[in-house]
Amino acid sequence: SNNGSCPEIITRTWTYTDACGNNASVTQTITVHDTQPPIFAPAPTDVTVECIGDVPTITDLGWTDNCDGAGNVTGTDATIVGEIVEEPLPEHGPIQMHAATIPL
Repeated sequence: SNNGSCPEIITRTWTYTDACGNNASVTQTITVHDTQPPIFAPAPTDVTVECIGDVPTITDLGWTDNCDGAGNVTGTDATIVGEIVEEPLPEHGPIQMHAATIPL
């Protein structure tokens, strides 16, 4: 194994040595290549508020992944217009975080 990097490559080896010391080996290479990105639950709808005190509290957003199961991501507030922020998740590579646009 190459310790979980993507793609994961696993090499299996079988070796047999006979009574006279002759040996033979065969190997099998297994490549695990996850190409499907995680899927987020729908983000909350965009809103326009009158005052900063009216900004809704941020909530966790659920995700599912074909190899890693499911979980939640805690969002962060930012004033970003027309972008999706990508942040690395150390063991799984980049994930997409939907950013709310909040005029202050």
